[in-house]
Amino acid sequence: MPQIIAVGSHNPTWKSDSKTFSPGQTVDLYDFVPIVGPNGGRVCIDTLELVITGTITVGTGAWDGRDVARLAALIQAEKRDSRMRWVLSGYKSRLASFYLNGPEEYLEHAQVAVGAGQAVNLRIPIPLAKKYIRRPTEFSLPADSFKKLTIACAQLASAQTGSAVLSAQNLVVYSLAEWHEEMDIEFKCDDIVKSLDYVSATQVKTSLSGALHDAFACKEDTTAGGASVTGFTDARIEDLGTPTLTNADLVASYRKKRGLAPTGPTTPATERFLDPVIQGSTFPIMAATYRTSPWDGRLLDSAKIDHSAGVSGAALVTREVLGKSEANFKDTVARWKVDRKTIGLSTTDGGRVPLNSKTKRHIVAGALKASSPLMRKAG
Repeated sequence: MPQIIAVGSHNPTWKSDSKTFSPGQTVDLYDFVPIVGPNGGRVCIDTLELVITGTITVGTGAWDGRDVARLAALIQAEKRDSRMRWVLSGYKSRLASFYLNGPEEYLEHAQVAVGAGQAVNLRIPIPLAKKYIRRPTEFSLPADSFKKLTIACAQLASAQTGSAVLSAQNLVVYSLAEWHEEMDIEFKCDDIVKSLDYVSATQVKTSLSGALHDAFACKEDTTAGGASVTGFTDARIEDLGTPTLTNADLVASYRKKRGLAPTGPTTPATERFLDPVIQGSTFPIMAATYRTSPWDGRLLDSAKIDHSAGVSGAALVTREVLGKSEANFKDTVARWKVDRKTIGLSTTDGGRVPLNSKTKRHIVAGALKASSPLMRKAG
């Protein structure tokens, strides 16, 4: 049975309950996306959008709109098999959302003026489907595999930047989910977006569980709008044997892969051109393109990145493709009643290997489809 994917504006945006968002508090949002769609197919989440609304008091100086994301000290998207898909602070989530999903879909917050009761309407898209790869929905998260979105609220002193001083707040948080419907069961690919601090101004070494597809450096401090990382003059990934590429090389490559105009406004709330790479607050080291598939990339236990000149206090944000989850596989087989005897993971030559095979190449196998009795009935 051919795969049918129902995508379009007729799909309603699902919304979680709204919860009070107070400094130091952690909030879990879950069970707000239906498992089965209106056509009887499987619901797959493409984007989880974190929304924080309400009012806040700003003193001394205006609060840069790019920094409103710092209200979230941590954002985590977790699957039912306990795998994390996203583990970043609000600041880094803003940068990663731009990097992985493009500036066209990020609604940059406007500057928040000095005064009591100033309006906040923050929206941070957490892209699960990946726009800049060969088949974006290969990484969509089936609603039956989604456990929860966890948000930790930052202390106001940690969120303020520049000369802005934050005090009284009255905020709520909720999540929206954009999704599509599939009429075949597909064992999706998992990736994880996470960060690690540099060990020195010029070097970082990160442990990996799969294939590295995206990587960038940034620095989270109290600089309004984000600290500059243009002090990184070049980069080389030692474990991949890459040549040393200059800042200009890497930024030019990123621009071409993302189709970004060379110039444009840089004022907060002019969303399209406020890309952190162009502004210098994100240093691009590796970026996937529309040709990238889950098979691409070397499997590494770690990646060591070196720079000739560096930035103190920087962090590395990575996206890596993970191996298939046995727990997720078993749950999907049982839930949708597919025949696991016929299911294996495709190797590069079209053969099959069992899910628990020690054959390392299967770790980045593409999404695997199987017909389900429910889907055949619905179809």
